[in-house]
Amino acid sequence: MYAARPAQPDRITSLHNPRIKEVLRLQDKSAERRRQGLTLVEGYRELANARQAGWQLATLLLCAELAGDEITQELSAPAHLVPRPYELLPVSSAVFAKLAVRERSDGVLALLRTPTRTPTAERVRAGLVRSFQVTRLFPDLSAREHLALTILQREGLV
Repeated sequence: MYAARPAQPDRITSLHNPRIKEVLRLQDKSAERRRQGLTLVEGYRELANARQAGWQLATLLLCAELAGDEITQELSAPAHLVPRPYELLPVSSAVFAKLAVRERSDGVLALLRTPTRTPTAERVRAGLVRSFQVTRLFPDLSAREHLALTILQREGLV
């Protein structure tokens, strides 16, 4: 006789589901994300990069119709076969469309536990940083002088 397998969680199909409302609140409110210590990541590649950098997955919202078989099998292997230290929430494509910000996110949306004081290099490797261009390398030069210096350098005169 076969042992009973733990049931997979039911697919969430309603936008009124409390868990979906919670995710929407997290998307809209940075203060709520900080309070709960969570970061939202959308897309399989971004999730893989964050996990490789050591970020811990807390909740995974997965739309199997959009993710495809390979990603779905990898991320939703039955918990009795592969210990899963995160909550899996299968969602319908309609629910995922409401949650997704990006056009192509592989049907994957994750809530990660925000590391405290993660070194900048680690955040960069995970692809989870913003960078800003330094526009004034020499504080005493004007924008026109910066541009002239750039042209002179490109021409090999500096």
